[in-house]
Amino acid sequence: MKTKQHSILFVFLIISVLVCCTENYELTTANFENLLVVEATLTDEMGPQVIKLSRTIPLNTNQPIYLGNAQVRVEDSDLNIFEFTDSGMGTYISTSNFQTIEGQTYVLHVTTPDGANYVSSSEIAPVTSEI
Repeated sequence: MKTKQHSILFVFLIISVLVCCTENYELTTANFENLLVVEATLTDEMGPQVIKLSRTIPLNTNQPIYLGNAQVRVEDSDLNIFEFTDSGMGTYISTSNFQTIEGQTYVLHVTTPDGANYVSSSEIAPVTSEI
């Protein structure tokens, strides 16, 4: 008898959840900030390095905003400068092959088409370990 009561109660709960009234909620952002998004991983493998640039997007948008025509470069602690060129859709590829060297520090510099300058903090290439 208890099992039957539990079954009836369960069915009633499921029906009430499915039939409940819902109201759409319009999500609004009061202070949207158009910020630069940088995706960069420099590797210790000799070859072209890739950096991606885009902008933050409002919550009601689902298309990314890629940033083109920026000036992108990486500088190491020996003052070597590695330039990157725009290859489209916010992707920048190094103009020369290079690799990170453990213990060296690297700084990313980005100048956007509107003249804004961004400089990353100095990052040290980690020591590699054998697997």
